[in-house]
Amino acid sequence: MTRIGSFAHTQLLLRNLVQNQERSQIAERQISTGYKAEYYKDMPRDVTTLAGAKSVLARTEQHIQNNDRLKLQLDSYDVTLEGLEGLAGDLRQTVLDAVAVRSGVGLMDGVEAVFDRVANLLNQQVAGRQIFAGSKIDTAPFTGQDIADLLAAPEPPTTLFSNNNIAASVKVDDAREMVYGLLANEVGGDLMGAIQRIAMYNAGTLPAAPVAGGPASPFGTNLSDAQITFLTGELPKLEQYQRDVTQIRSENGFRAADLEATQQRLGSEKIFLTEFVSNIEDVDITEAINRLNQDQFALEASYQVLGSLNQMSLLNFLR
Repeated sequence: MTRIGSFAHTQLLLRNLVQNQERSQIAERQISTGYKAEYYKDMPRDVTTLAGAKSVLARTEQHIQNNDRLKLQLDSYDVTLEGLEGLAGDLRQTVLDAVAVRSGVGLMDGVEAVFDRVANLLNQQVAGRQIFAGSKIDTAPFTGQDIADLLAAPEPPTTLFSNNNIAASVKVDDAREMVYGLLANEVGGDLMGAIQRIAMYNAGTLPAAPVAGGPASPFGTNLSDAQITFLTGELPKLEQYQRDVTQIRSENGFRAADLEATQQRLGSEKIFLTEFVSNIEDVDITEAINRLNQDQFALEASYQVLGSLNQMSLLNFLR
């Protein structure tokens, strides 16, 4: 018996079957990968926009990472500068106490204690990198080990500072570069100079001791008028150093505030760009699942219709 249906009908059903298979495969792939298309060639209209948005997103994420590391360094600067400011105050107070009681007992012990702590602060590291060394991040910027090194160095002790003058900088966003690096000789040079002068006076080797102060000599139990004059002359220098460090710390704080505002803006840009990219390339999983169910239902129906058509003949209608 001749089957009811033409070759054209069969071909039409086969085409529908293949289309349903392809749609099901696409939906399955989207669900498994989370993307609307596996390759850029499958979304030609959006390639340029998507590539551009991804490039900007990648740069934004890199800026955020760089700025997170920068924040750690600015925070370390703040703590270190606060420490230097406090140590200058400690040294000033030690000198004031000695002058007030006209006694040098404990004076040099206090000076040496300040030296040790200042040296440690100047050689501060963050993530294994020297933060006051300029671009010489693997080299300690202050090389003095003890008071003896200060006594051996020329006055002022510039030879004990090994940092270079290249202040660190970083691009905080696509348009701006922030110079943030601080240098050991700039933040600690004057304080180490004050410590050196007191130590040299005590050792009798200060080359620039004022004539009015008399000859340099050790600070003993009873301070001479010449020693009082010398120590009193150091107080304004220490006060000026404290003001200078306060100013440097303030400038560092402005940079930190600027960085925080920049990070907030970059964070908002990242959220927008992430959503923008997602809208182009990411699939709606719920929608894809619903579409897959529909496509699979249509595919099963195609199989059934095609099978029924192949088995149907005039006999089905003549019975």
